[in-house]
Amino acid sequence: MAWLIKQILFILAGFYFLYFGITVLIASYSLKDPFSFITAFFSSNLIILISITIIYGIIHRGLIHVKSNSAKESKDEKP
Repeated sequence: MAWLIKQILFILAGFYFLYFGITVLIASYSLKDPFSFITAFFSSNLIILISITIIYGIIHRGLIHVKSNSAKESKDEKP
């Protein structure tokens, strides 16, 4: 159960950083200086990319964990 809670917290943190990255991306369009725009734009895209990767990785690992547990349970039930 602690494993599940930890995974849910990581997913929530990933969604928070995804939201933060999208907010920075939107805010970067209001910058007047081209150098500031470029740095904010690419940093926000990096934040978004890393957040999506973390969310995908945790969900994928969770699905593998659930499938392996169900396979073990079905294997134990056979006589």
